[in-house]
Amino acid sequence: MKKIFFMFLFFTYLLSGLGFTENNIKKREVQVKPNVQNVDIEFNGEYLKGYLFIVDARTDEEKLKNFNERNANGSVFIFFQGHAQRADDAYKFTKELALKSKSGITIVPLCDTPFGKNKDLRGDNGKEIILFYLIKHALKSLNMNVDEEIQCKDIKIDGKSFVDLTNSIKVKLTAIGWSHGGLLARRMASKYTSFENLIQICPAGFTQWPDNSCLASCCVLSSFNWESLRIGFTETFKGHFCDVMGAGWGITKGLTGDTARSCNSCIYGNFNILKILRPYKDIADVTLYADDNNFPVVNKKHILVIFGEDDSLFDDEKLLKYDKNSEIIKEQFFSKYYEKSVISNTKLDVRILPGKHIGPITHYDIYVDSIVTFLDEKLI
Repeated sequence: MKKIFFMFLFFTYLLSGLGFTENNIKKREVQVKPNVQNVDIEFNGEYLKGYLFIVDARTDEEKLKNFNERNANGSVFIFFQGHAQRADDAYKFTKELALKSKSGITIVPLCDTPFGKNKDLRGDNGKEIILFYLIKHALKSLNMNVDEEIQCKDIKIDGKSFVDLTNSIKVKLTAIGWSHGGLLARRMASKYTSFENLIQICPAGFTQWPDNSCLASCCVLSSFNWESLRIGFTETFKGHFCDVMGAGWGITKGLTGDTARSCNSCIYGNFNILKILRPYKDIADVTLYADDNNFPVVNKKHILVIFGEDDSLFDDEKLLKYDKNSEIIKEQFFSKYYEKSVISNTKLDVRILPGKHIGPITHYDIYVDSIVTFLDEKLI
């Protein structure tokens, strides 16, 4: 009888332990939307505004465990926004990433369009440097760091040069980009070894636009406007009114703010009358065609490319030209755009998920679950 009693106590203890673990997971939450951090950036002879949005969903126990072990539970997610979106846009998506991922952290870095003295460091070429600096700055506030130095020392944030923390938690990063940010995510993953995974959502970079840069920009702009009309007329009546209005307002704020701040940057930085048109440089960068010839992505663990099933801007059927269930054509896709990754045995996949170009917002739960599951980064 005593043996049965002690066995009952033992199993009760085990079950209570399981329940305690489950409760710990349920405790992970983000009650209040974080504030966007604004910083002043000096780069390439001009002054820019930088923005950081950090969603840290870790519990106090997780934070203490990370600090004591000097290790994060998983990869820190870096999300690169769509064209002209603000850092805190697509909050449902970035919050869900933090809640469901092992690391519990999503960082969204963003900056004005660089248009400084050196022409080679304008647009996305300059963003590659500035955004990595902002990522390290964000990680520093979390007592974290990556084992990689900034390649450009001629950059300051709030008037100070960056200094790495000693004895900080070393982490690896996952680049996740949406639309224009999908192309930017590839560029960042190609440039920096700190990124161990690459996720592209409804990404630019696979479409071959006309060779003429002006004509290409007009084509992508008209295609974007058409997709925006489709989203506005259909998704609004599918229960996504707030999502559609939020995305539209984000683009409006982004373009207006970048244009307005270009005047201040022109006065106090390098003077260039064309700087007021720097948002056009962003549009031109969207038309860039990316493969291993200009942005090779090597030595990564995972690469996932996600297309929206009903996205007319970057149409999966036009870009992939394959039966969506064909593994053979998926191999052809990666052999064309990620040849070196195929050779290096990176885990690769192409997925078609519900939604239009705004899919990561309207179907954020499906997109997030697909990402964390593919990366084996889902909090269990």
